[in-house]
Amino acid sequence: MIRKIYKSDYRGYEIPPTRRSDDVVISLKYTRQSDRNQIRKYLLEDFHSRCAYCGWEYTSYADAFFHIEHTKNKDNHSELIDSYQYMALACPVCNCSKSNKEIDYFIDPIDPNFKNLFYRNKFGAIVVNRELPENKKEISNQYIEMIGLYKELYKLDYIYGALKKIKSCEMKLEERDSDFIVKIIDIIEFIDQVARRRTKYTDF
Repeated sequence: MIRKIYKSDYRGYEIPPTRRSDDVVISLKYTRQSDRNQIRKYLLEDFHSRCAYCGWEYTSYADAFFHIEHTKNKDNHSELIDSYQYMALACPVCNCSKSNKEIDYFIDPIDPNFKNLFYRNKFGAIVVNRELPENKKEISNQYIEMIGLYKELYKLDYIYGALKKIKSCEMKLEERDSDFIVKIIDIIEFIDQVARRRTKYTDF
């Protein structure tokens, strides 16, 4: 079941992220500091509390808040800075890695073509989807480099996310599996106590 979810979307989305219409957010401006918390709240709802790039869950191990990500560089596209349709929810690691970098070929992270660029292998690594034609593989490689999706951190996130998904299915498991679930809960609680996601990852 876990592999099926991550094969469908390497980020672990069971319901694809969407953005609410501009009619709802028309009065909100990123350039107004006072509006940013409300924008972040909408993004948390629209992206199901998951990073648009790596799928890290807001409720997972961390001390940092999610960032309001501008899918197009704010410096190069200042006319879009207040447009909700060019905002996404991003974890601090992905957002800081991406920073102000851009590639020539833009794909919105909620576009199905974006998730199809990548594949999460059985070890949890985010890699280029091997079924893509060569030109799309090159785009995938560029996104992996730009966002830093090659980091070992995302393998750990995969394990953590998979454990949480198994735990969420505990009501469907038979009684004989209860010891297994208890062990999983112990592991999740251990990770929650000792692990902290840091923003400035480079090679890890």
